[in-house]
Amino acid sequence: MTDLQSSFSGAIGYVRRHRIKFALQAANIVFGVLALSLALSGVLPMSLVNFVFFSFLLLLVALYRPVWIFLLLVGMLPYEIVNLAPAEVGFMLRPYQWLMIILLGAVVIRWFVGRRAVPNLRFVWIDALPAVFSMGALIAAIGAHPSGPAFRLALILSSFVGLYFVVRLFIRSAKEAVHVVPFLSASFAIVALWSLMQNILFALGGAHFEVMAGRPNGSFSEPDWLGMYLLFFVALALAWLYRHLVLRQRPILSIAPSLLLFLASLVLFLSMTRSAWIGLAAMGAFFALAVMTVSMKLGEPKRGARLLGQSAGIIVIALLLIPLLHLSRFDIFDRAASTGGEQKITIACDGDSTLPVRLEKIESLDQLSAWHCRHIMLEDIAMEQAAGRSITTVYRDDPNVSIRKSIYERIFASGSERPVQGIGWGNIGTRLGSDERGAALNASNMFLEFWLGSGLIGLVAFSLLWFVLGFQSGRLALSGGQEEVAFPLFFHLAWIGCTVFNLFNSGILLGFFFFLLGLGGLLFQRRS
Repeated sequence: MTDLQSSFSGAIGYVRRHRIKFALQAANIVFGVLALSLALSGVLPMSLVNFVFFSFLLLLVALYRPVWIFLLLVGMLPYEIVNLAPAEVGFMLRPYQWLMIILLGAVVIRWFVGRRAVPNLRFVWIDALPAVFSMGALIAAIGAHPSGPAFRLALILSSFVGLYFVVRLFIRSAKEAVHVVPFLSASFAIVALWSLMQNILFALGGAHFEVMAGRPNGSFSEPDWLGMYLLFFVALALAWLYRHLVLRQRPILSIAPSLLLFLASLVLFLSMTRSAWIGLAAMGAFFALAVMTVSMKLGEPKRGARLLGQSAGIIVIALLLIPLLHLSRFDIFDRAASTGGEQKITIACDGDSTLPVRLEKIESLDQLSAWHCRHIMLEDIAMEQAAGRSITTVYRDDPNVSIRKSIYERIFASGSERPVQGIGWGNIGTRLGSDERGAALNASNMFLEFWLGSGLIGLVAFSLLWFVLGFQSGRLALSGGQEEVAFPLFFHLAWIGCTVFNLFNSGILLGFFFFLLGLGGLLFQRRS
């Protein structure tokens, strides 16, 4: 009883000593829940009067304590579907972009009055590269046809480069990066729990707000971006567990990273993002290599093997819970098998259907009409059954294969027109077309996206930045059993996941992606 009272008193004392941090964390959670709720309910964006009022209020806070606004900015990174800009402005402004503009304004004002918000930034040579590919986007926009959308997206890309430098300005070391983890984790918990709720609401027939039926997208515009975001937290959890191995900490202290790994893996599988699954597998392979390398250097290979078994077990449990608890209407194993080129679809057939009894695969959807059948969405199953139609499943060739082939043909046709300058970021979607939802297609590869958007200059600058960060983080992660290599391991795992994912997608203009790039500068700081 005495130990319990002592622990409780210690916790109360810790909260009192860090009451500002807890107040900021509470604000982060409240603002995140409110922003997501108001965006989904249609209350946002704000009116012009409210937008100006809250902007001024936050500017005053930023002038007083810039780091408070920065921590809130970090917490707002995943809320990509939230638009705060009033209709009169004519463009979308996400919460972290809003806070970034306010924060930069406060930094400039404090600099003019002689009260610097932070010490001068110590640049490393890679810091020039984001500015180069941002300039490449502006150069591409100058001769682009049409030039308006190209200039607009070039400015948006520049805002993300601004985010890169804000991260470089406020996070100077790996120890400082630790202070933002609670804010990242709290926002992750909100997004992950909402994603789980989306699937539950979909199963119950409620308002689920899913862009693609049966695939949660959380606070992102597409399930694929949610999948990429979750790789970030799988990397964080694995690096956290690795740190416990290096420091030889008590097993009970691994509960938090284990829960983080479980929740991130569970929602990642529910998102049905196959490219993110492949990224997860690649991350797991490097994690195994890093753990065994370091555990051998520490002379504790058994502890390393236990850590690998624990991590793999958590991910497998998350995977198996989905079919066991019927958390998704998708067959997750069929979804994984579709990476081989086949896709399982649901069809509804009339009572007089002549569908062959043992039909397993069709060549195209056009065949179904001859058998009085048609392809249906998962949310239509109950309605079709109520209408007396029979429901079954068949395989077809994955249409994504032909879609990607068509996209690549259009990419090289468009890129060949201006191979050096590029066609401009704002013209990529119009050149490549749109999907069945009307959403503009991207280049399905981040390197091709940079080539089209920022030209050859932008492609070289981004590729150099990306691969230098990958090489440096991988080298440091395998360097030996020091506590500080937990950060390089986290970065390299996230780098691997994002690289694999973005070989099939173009998840570039996302806040957390440029946040990761900004953290990359820490890999080049001198060790004391």
